[in-house]
Amino acid sequence: MFRTLTLFLPLAMFFSCVKTPGLNGEMELDTDSVGCLVSRQGIEVEISADYPTRDTLLQSCLARYIVSQMLVSVPDSTQTKGTPLLQSCGEAVWDYIRQQCGLSEEEVAAMSEEEKTELPDPDGMMWSSSYTAHFAKVYDTARYVSWQYDSYLYVYATAHPSLGMGGVTFGKADGRRLETEILKDTGSQGFQRLLRDGLHRWIAENWEEDFTDEQLADLLPEGVTLASMPLPRQAPYLLPEGVALAYEPYELFSSSDAQVVVLPYEQVKPYLEIEI
Repeated sequence: MFRTLTLFLPLAMFFSCVKTPGLNGEMELDTDSVGCLVSRQGIEVEISADYPTRDTLLQSCLARYIVSQMLVSVPDSTQTKGTPLLQSCGEAVWDYIRQQCGLSEEEVAAMSEEEKTELPDPDGMMWSSSYTAHFAKVYDTARYVSWQYDSYLYVYATAHPSLGMGGVTFGKADGRRLETEILKDTGSQGFQRLLRDGLHRWIAENWEEDFTDEQLADLLPEGVTLASMPLPRQAPYLLPEGVALAYEPYELFSSSDAQVVVLPYEQVKPYLEIEI
């Protein structure tokens, strides 16, 4: 016996999409908080998002981005409505995790009652594993809107959980995603100094340590110096406090932590190709 649950966030949140002034006094994009929980056989997958309510262009943009961040391809990836999309994503991720660590429903059904008692899960199914992901709207102006996501994955018997973080910015008028081309002269001494300072801030805030430049350099891959740090594979995105650069675990540091470096607008302005 198994169960599948679809969980919606509190109704008060669904009816809170009254337009309010944005960061620049403009009207914000209307969103609802929607979510899905798929929970059976000891595996729990929970995905939630601040989803556009009426803007079909940005619905499609965000839907494509959410699908691109899943662990596996999503069968119904053309769905743009929030709750059905997240449900499809949840089912696909659940099935992916099941294949990684457990028995199929058919295999369990074929087992004797005695065999089932030897399984790790008392309900006779699966080792405990979980995945969560949240896509939060974090920046909203007349020109642009951004979402930032964080994810957590734990599969039974793995060494440690996998943590992810990143974000995306779309133009409100055309839905175009901001890419790395919004930045220029990223190999210059001035930009590399900004990136280095941003990494120092991230370490101080997240590891609560004060690294020297030499200690910071020791974290970098072979052949990379404090004067030649690359941009992350993910495109930059906009936050209220600056331009965010999200490095995946082990992409820049020898660390399982994702690093999100924020470059303040007043400092990064000379390196921007767009008007904020």
